[in-house]
Amino acid sequence: MQTTEVVLGVVGVGRIGRVHLENLLAMHGVRVKTVCDWKILVDKEMMEWAVSRGFTKFTTDYHEITCDPEISAILILSSTNSHVEISIAAAEAHKHIFCEKPVSSSLEEIETVRAAVQKSNVIYQVGFNRRFDHNWKALKQSVTNGDLGAPSLVKARCIVDPTYNEAYIRESAKEGGMLVDMTIHDFDMCNYLLSSTAGLPVSVYTCGGSSVSPLFKEVGDVSEAVVMIRYQSGATAIIDNSRETVYGYDQRVEIFGSKGCAIGENDLRSSIRLYSSEATKLDKIHFWFLERYELEFDSY
Repeated sequence: MQTTEVVLGVVGVGRIGRVHLENLLAMHGVRVKTVCDWKILVDKEMMEWAVSRGFTKFTTDYHEITCDPEISAILILSSTNSHVEISIAAAEAHKHIFCEKPVSSSLEEIETVRAAVQKSNVIYQVGFNRRFDHNWKALKQSVTNGDLGAPSLVKARCIVDPTYNEAYIRESAKEGGMLVDMTIHDFDMCNYLLSSTAGLPVSVYTCGGSSVSPLFKEVGDVSEAVVMIRYQSGATAIIDNSRETVYGYDQRVEIFGSKGCAIGENDLRSSIRLYSSEATKLDKIHFWFLERYELEFDSY
């Protein structure tokens, strides 16, 4: 049986860009024709990495992708401030689009992107990978099936990033900081779990601090925050986040409803429990998001 090859262009060869590119290389029927990054022709390490993975065509101008008739879809994995411009150009060129989160921090800009996508009738996917996780899909199914009755409360915890460094935090702060870089996934998860029963969010409250390091205050960001979201039905979601954890990627979700409760725990590196006369021991949780969501990045 003959299959049609999907030809792609990719913009952005940073940390998350390389994750997606590695996954694309492992997919059958997919070919990355052009790799774009504004510094790929001058960054020796970036170029060496790309060449070592077998890529051969490079550019600093994303228009070489949007104007290429052979390319049917584009992955926008570059910095947030470039997402709107490239999204609109790609939509106008009738390319299907995968865009890393967030599209923008401006609702007006997001609406402009949506209008361009709808006008061109192309597919547009935003990179919220947690929706593809086995635990969170099972939680969503429990809500959809009515197993919990009417959900009244969601508690989402995400305490992560044991590998953060100063350069990363400074760059993240320029593009919205922790709430846009990290908490956005929890916003999406709460909406994903509650949208079918609780409607849309109607109010959001948050408070945060910078106790982990003076660096966060210096760059105008927070290192920990608590967010409360109220939905149309009256249901509430509570999110707690922190940039510091010494024990791994701590992500848990609880949903309370009129018929019961469902809890999504951390994935462990193995399911083995060691029982002895002294203690019961479990394996460690995954250390970083790329380890925790390896399969989900491959799936979406």
